[in-house]
Amino acid sequence: SSGINAEYGGFTARHAGYMTSFVGFSGVVASSSAGVVARLVPDNNSLLKYLSLVLVVAIAATVLSTSMPALLATQFLLSLATQNLRIVVDALILASANQHDRGEVFGLGASIVGLCRVGGPLVAGALAEYHMMLPLLVSLLLAVLGAAALFLSPRPHDDGSLKQKIS
Repeated sequence: SSGINAEYGGFTARHAGYMTSFVGFSGVVASSSAGVVARLVPDNNSLLKYLSLVLVVAIAATVLSTSMPALLATQFLLSLATQNLRIVVDALILASANQHDRGEVFGLGASIVGLCRVGGPLVAGALAEYHMMLPLLVSLLLAVLGAAALFLSPRPHDDGSLKQKIS
């Protein structure tokens, strides 16, 4: 046997279907929990940093997963981080763009997300041709670099007013 089935110890198309459905369900749960998550953290700068760390941990755990239950758990963490990050980033855009430019800024952001949703799978597929783990490792590297940029770059003080827009 060869391909993903051999590399991942019996991971089949059925498992991929289960995982895809679970990720969709996790996204729904994570989106509905965003307000709760936002209330647990004192300000949005901290929330952004914590969520970026959860994202790094989730991707790292995905790389290290050796069983389907472990993989599903990492995908739930990944969904929780990405859904909440999306909401925090939208709130940051809302707070930083003036009222007349918000539509343009949100449109640009949506365009970038759309390009990533098209380009990401293409790049991941090309990387997977070399090795099945390469897309995950590149994702992990990008997440680590993003988290490092968040922690190392100066952030304006958040007085909590932005937090009220999220929760």
